[in-house]
Order: sequence, then C-alpha cells, then structure tokens
Amino acid sequence: MRRSGDWIEPDWTAPRGVRALCTTRSGGVSLPPFDSLNLGDHVRDDPARVAANRERLRQHMAPCRPVFLQQVHGTTSLQLTADTPDGIVADGCVALAGS
Repeated sequence: MRRSGDWIEPDWTAPRGVRALCTTRSGGVSLPPFDSLNLGDHVRDDPARVAANRERLRQHMAPCRPVFLQQVHGTTSLQLTADTPDGIVADGCVALAGS
C-alpha cells in the first residue's frame, strides 16, 4: 500500500488501466463532526463543503471520474458507464474497460 497524502492506493501488479483508491478522512474542508474529507451528501454536512471535497477527489482521479452511490447496505450492484450519474441507489459497482 502507498499512502500519498489523503489517499491510500495499493502497490500491486495489476493489468494496465486497473486502478484502486481508498479515501481517508484527511484533506478535506468539512468541519467537525464531519471532518474533514466527508464525501457523503446524505448527512447533515454543509452541501458546499461536500461538493468541495468531491471536487478534490475528482481532481486527484482525473481523467477518471468518481461516481457517488447512495449506499443502503443492500445487495444491489451496478455496472458503471461513462454517463452514470451520482446518487444511484446501490452498494457496489464495477467499471469495465471501454465503459
């Protein structure tokens, strides 16, 4: 594992184009009790701060785009496409090459 600032990225041998990233709670702009890199828009955090945190993640992941699911602790997962919007109810997702 590599920890680069506010992200944890696996140090692995993976096929070309395969990436993984885990966020931490560091490096964002949210105030307690949401401090600091809160990415959830379904809690009582300031929506402008959540948007700023999500933008930080987008910048780090460019040219890839993160998709923010509305997780409900169920069994639904979905295949992402280039135009999958944020807010879809699902608890897992996969992005296939060329999607």
